[in-house]
Amino acid sequence: MTGAGLSRRSLTAAAAVALSGAMPGRVSAAPRRLGALLYDGAASWAFLERELAEALAELGWLEGRTIQSRWRYADGDAARLPALAQALVAEGADVLLARGTPSTRALQQATRTLPIVTGIGDPVGAGFARSLSAPGGNVTGLSYAAPETATKQLELLRELAPAARRLLLVLAADRAPYADEITEPARRAALRLGLQAQMVTATDAAQLRATFAAARSTGGAVTTAALVYGLGQRIPPSDVAAAAIDARIATVFEYRFYVDAGGLISYRFDWPDQARRTAAQIDKVLRGQPPATIPFELPTRSELVIHAGTAARLGLTLPRALRVRADAVLD
Repeated sequence: MTGAGLSRRSLTAAAAVALSGAMPGRVSAAPRRLGALLYDGAASWAFLERELAEALAELGWLEGRTIQSRWRYADGDAARLPALAQALVAEGADVLLARGTPSTRALQQATRTLPIVTGIGDPVGAGFARSLSAPGGNVTGLSYAAPETATKQLELLRELAPAARRLLLVLAADRAPYADEITEPARRAALRLGLQAQMVTATDAAQLRATFAAARSTGGAVTTAALVYGLGQRIPPSDVAAAAIDARIATVFEYRFYVDAGGLISYRFDWPDQARRTAAQIDKVLRGQPPATIPFELPTRSELVIHAGTAARLGLTLPRALRVRADAVLD
């Protein structure tokens, strides 16, 4: 924040508002329409709404003036996605926004003509694009480079817990239908690193605690690790972190808020950077470029957060080199 209480991006957005009246064809034209469909609940994606609105404003797309956004959430219920997707299409969106396979697939099943901008681990493997450079359909956006990300996450785990030999791939039970495309990159990375991988699912904190307890590390070293995929709003992050610590399991997460709640380590792409690049993709679509010709982009910035206090509770030594590389080290 600046001394005046505004971020640099907020100031830029404010300047865009002030200058929008001078933008030819913008004020008199009806606002363009953005329809967003997310699998989880609103609380999980509030940061995306905020970051994307700021990034779009920097490009002249001002909420309520030159663009109107409708956000729809399935609250973790896959059965709701088709109806929500069809409603967004019926409302006449100019561009659709998704994150992850479930919401992207629901939108593409609802329309093969309206452009969809998404963020997904492997758009080619999931069947949304012919190639990253030339998608060829109505879907473009960002690829999270799932194989590379999973490899890096597990390499970081091995640095912090070198004695680990077993890896739990943990995801919400209702994501089991998409398990292979979520966990397969991690399975391959685990094999290369000599880790025995096992997928487990959980529906609530009690089940997760029991699963972790059954796989707990025994003896002096931490021998079990876990890669925890977003459990959404199903299990509070603090409960996930506590269950892992109690079972002496070294955990790596996709999102920093798990580490803020006591989790060991998180590593994934930088969300503000992703929001800016998503906004740039939406801008291209709204200015007339077909998604079939807009290449999927790969991550360029990442964020590594480590909880030194949790490492100490697990009896793990935080290497100086890892501490220096981290974007944030929490105590």
